[in-house]
Amino acid sequence: MREYEILMLLREAYRFIGRENRRGYQRCMEQAKAAIDAMPKSRALRGEWLLISAISCPSDLDRLCVLFREAAELMEGHSRVLPHCAPLYDDYGVFAVCNKQPGHAEENIEKLAEAVRLFYGLTGGAMATDVCYRAQVAHYQGKIAEARTLAKEAFELSQQQGLVALWAAYILADLAKHQLDSRLWSFAYGYINAVAKGIRKADRCSREQALMFSCLLDMSLGLLHSVPDWVKAGDFGIISTSWGYELVEDKVLRGTLVPALVARLEYYCYCAQPVKALNIADTIQKVYGMGNVELDAYLEFFRAGSYAYMGDADRVRKALMRAVELLAPDGLWLIAAEFEPSFGELLHEVANRVDREGAIQIRKIGAGFWEKLAPLREELLLKTSVGLTKREREVAALLVEGRTNSEIAAALSISERTVKGHLTNIFRKYNISRRTQVARAMEQDGKIELAAWIT
Repeated sequence: MREYEILMLLREAYRFIGRENRRGYQRCMEQAKAAIDAMPKSRALRGEWLLISAISCPSDLDRLCVLFREAAELMEGHSRVLPHCAPLYDDYGVFAVCNKQPGHAEENIEKLAEAVRLFYGLTGGAMATDVCYRAQVAHYQGKIAEARTLAKEAFELSQQQGLVALWAAYILADLAKHQLDSRLWSFAYGYINAVAKGIRKADRCSREQALMFSCLLDMSLGLLHSVPDWVKAGDFGIISTSWGYELVEDKVLRGTLVPALVARLEYYCYCAQPVKALNIADTIQKVYGMGNVELDAYLEFFRAGSYAYMGDADRVRKALMRAVELLAPDGLWLIAAEFEPSFGELLHEVANRVDREGAIQIRKIGAGFWEKLAPLREELLLKTSVGLTKREREVAALLVEGRTNSEIAAALSISERTVKGHLTNIFRKYNISRRTQVARAMEQDGKIELAAWIT
């Protein structure tokens, strides 16, 4: 096998990682290794193989650093398989990747810093991923000022690493809610939406995650109207497998999947449909095998909310206890504090049994949290329409009538190329991909759907 064929195999293995296709990944890696072993002077190729091996196990930071170091010694330069790989992870957030088990958030800071340094040397990517992680840790620990400084630093350092900049912007938007900082909210939320709508140039991974971040931020304020129909329906193109799940259709990327599932869960929880919400939570963990400290804690809080709506007090208490036990070892009390307005004294009582200091922190951070959301919600309510121009509305109206592009062009005395340009803008603003979806999108434009907890 020739060198370029081995490189192609390794690139295919990397693509299989992105689809969570373990069989395909293992097949490519075995074939590549056999070919490399049979080839003289294959140091650099062995390094490439080690690099892809490392990326397949991102949550094991010790092993990750070992493999990165070995790959760097063999390659002595940038990777030819991943020459422009921007993030170290393409998942929902680096915090979720690193923290599969409670009690390791702080110790992972130095490990991740080394992994990022090595990965940057190998690929030119991952700039500021470790800073973003530190911001997330400080954020969840309720160290608001420190988290804000770190998130701003991560955002400024990662302008050429779009996904990391998105993570940083998402942290800043969440911090803005806790600080009731309208200017910071407008900046961070505006950046995320500019990426989601294609106003800022970005790759598919960044656009998809920006869309989910925007959706999750809207829902955190109690606004449900921006949840796409495909999220509500769970139309993700995935199947369950013996190892968890596999993406078998090109509907979403791996990094988009977790926030999309969380958005679906939140939507049905906030719509007061507890049975659907509980089934989605079980599917995430028991069918697809997804889990980490952050995700598992949120799932337990949403389970508690669903049980509360059903009047099952015993299960509410048990779910809250499981959530608090996940958060206590790392002191991630801000996550619990966001649910303080929902559960009040019961949450304080449960937290006090696990960590008295935690109960104090939950009271402190959670005090008046829902009241802080109201001004930001009102600000967004004034901007619910996607803002089609007059000409775009004319094009959309004719399209809904069933006109072809040429017929629309003739009716408006414009070229077909101009019609296509208007349709591209319409699809982007409405976040749709088919002509048949335009009518419903126009009907829903500007309509408001509020969470059940908003009075």
